[in-house]
Amino acid sequence: MAFLQGSNALYEISSGVTGRVKESSVTNGQYVKEDVLYVLDIDTLSDTIVRYQNELEASKERLEILSAYEKSLEGDVKELDAYTDNPYYEEFANRRSFCLQI
Repeated sequence: MAFLQGSNALYEISSGVTGRVKESSVTNGQYVKEDVLYVLDIDTLSDTIVRYQNELEASKERLEILSAYEKSLEGDVKELDAYTDNPYYEEFANRRSFCLQI
């Protein structure tokens, strides 16, 4: 994030992605118009995209197992057992066993 001083205000410059600034075409105190101010490192941007895709996939898997877990608590045990390959299966199978013991 950067700040630019306009003639009447201070403006915040930010990007929708995380990354490393590779180049800056402005210097402190320089007058600028609409132009390229910073260039981001594309490799870092690609890493960010991959990280967000992995987080999305993990969220989908967690949502699937949560839905099956809810159904298993309502009595449909086979629903949860259909997700034994889900990375969160053991966690929710253990939770279900604990709930049934109470």
